[in-house]
Amino acid sequence: MASFHRVDRKMFPGGPIWALKQSLPFAIILTTVQILVNQSRVWRINLLARREKQSLLDPAQLWSDEKSTSEQVRDALKVPTRDPEGEKLGEKSLPGRILSSMSTFLPIEKLSDEKYLAALERKRTEVDDRLVEIEREEVRIYDYASRGGREV
Repeated sequence: MASFHRVDRKMFPGGPIWALKQSLPFAIILTTVQILVNQSRVWRINLLARREKQSLLDPAQLWSDEKSTSEQVRDALKVPTRDPEGEKLGEKSLPGRILSSMSTFLPIEKLSDEKYLAALERKRTEVDDRLVEIEREEVRIYDYASRGGREV
């Protein structure tokens, strides 16, 4: 019968104490690497914030054609519903462009507001009907349980 105190010499040439001694430098090295990575991310965020702040404070750069990344993202995600003349912008907005490009390879169609509201109303009536069915089923189960499982 093998003893539980025996240590495999191939895996741990110095015994269990050797493994503990070797884990400490390994932990120190990994902790140092993690601290460096975290600090580099903080430096990067501070640098980007400083650049953004300088671009907002510098009036010459404010009127230039170049926009900061955050401004470009904000402009791209704006969803105007009407242009200055009052016409609908469906295809000009980002969601409209995405929908038109996806409709070339996916079976999706653009719905008018009326069709969308009608579809929502249909779904709501279906959900309401299902809720009524569930309530009836709960009452039936409660009655069955209150009679002690006897059918009447």
